[in-house]
Amino acid sequence: MNAEQKPKRSPRAKSVYELLVWVAALVVALASGSVARAQSLTPDKAAYAPNEPIVLEFKAFPGNAQDWITVVPSSAATDTWGEWFYTQGKQAGTFTFKGLPAGVYQARGYFDWPKGGTQVRAQTTIQVGAAASPVATPPAATPSAGPVALTPNKLTYNLDESIRVAFRGFSGSAKDWITVVPTTTPTDQYAEWYYTEGKSSGELTFRGLPSGDYEARAYFDWPNGQYAVKARTAFKVRGDVKTPGAWLRARKPVYLTDEDIEVTFGGFGAPGADWITIVEASSPTNTYAEWHYTEGTDGSLRFEGLTPGSYQVRAYFDWPNGGYDVRATYALKVVDSRKKSKRVGICAKPKARQAMDRWLATAVPVDAAAVAQRGLRYDAWGRVEMPKRKLPPVHRGKGRCDTLWKDAARLKSKNMGTLKEYVEKNQ
Repeated sequence: MNAEQKPKRSPRAKSVYELLVWVAALVVALASGSVARAQSLTPDKAAYAPNEPIVLEFKAFPGNAQDWITVVPSSAATDTWGEWFYTQGKQAGTFTFKGLPAGVYQARGYFDWPKGGTQVRAQTTIQVGAAASPVATPPAATPSAGPVALTPNKLTYNLDESIRVAFRGFSGSAKDWITVVPTTTPTDQYAEWYYTEGKSSGELTFRGLPSGDYEARAYFDWPNGQYAVKARTAFKVRGDVKTPGAWLRARKPVYLTDEDIEVTFGGFGAPGADWITIVEASSPTNTYAEWHYTEGTDGSLRFEGLTPGSYQVRAYFDWPNGGYDVRATYALKVVDSRKKSKRVGICAKPKARQAMDRWLATAVPVDAAAVAQRGLRYDAWGRVEMPKRKLPPVHRGKGRCDTLWKDAARLKSKNMGTLKEYVEKNQ
């Protein structure tokens, strides 16, 4: 044999050698986790007593935040679900499901909702109670939650059009809740909101909103769930009020009860005679509540918070010459707050505060020295207000209602008696 020639392996020896190399590589790969393993679901017991909690282990899931697992009757269609959990990005772990009536069930694993749809990726049988007779009919599927979802009935609404939001996949807590807010609102703030009252699915109707970009947000089990957003969906409201010649804006379109309202304005022409008020949206144009003269062609004003309802910011020019010709408007909402109002006594009664505003808007002052002055009227703080006359700033202190009520017996009118008499009669 030539010294330079190497012995040749037989074809059989070569194939055995390559197989051994492949097996060794596979062992190393499995040890390192580089080879994907099949997903699995495993209950911790072969059978459960009726209503006994079910502990289920999952392994080798892909790690999507919205991989999910549910337990359903074995006869249930693959696009139905019972109690369920997201894996929250975990590839392995355990979940404890509520106990069930006697019957045969399946645990099913799904990937990456909603992209993964309802294609079952792993499943296992769960026996509850004694084994069922071959002719027994499994119990009907339990109506339940499913992946949490919120769905508005439209993507774009008209100004002040009611907003319907469907929900599903909720936990079933009586204190799951949904709110609708501007998209920039922090997650620990809310506007109009409702409890789902223990329903895992259904629909809620919210009041119409001013123009803007909004979100419906879902939260679970208040207060235990705090402000963890479980689902959200975006929509728009379009149809701004046209305001020729001048413009008005509030810092935000939705406020909570008693929250101060900041209004900005521009394009005004008669500082000291132009004025702005906030009234209920349905009010006639010749009524007003809290109001202030502007002190420049543009700027901002702060108004005291209001009770829940639909309101309109209105601008008027050159009092009294301009009369009640509205020159600009802006719509806003005030909604119930979870926080208890700090108001007490008569100021805690919305009707009493509304009566105060009605009196201020229609009372004719009895100040003899100013009776001949055109445009004589009370301002929102019970002072005799006249155009072209700048009064000293008001120190809000305890608030407008408290300040007014303290002087209610002193504030008199030619046509409506004292403020105290009017409020006590009309609250």
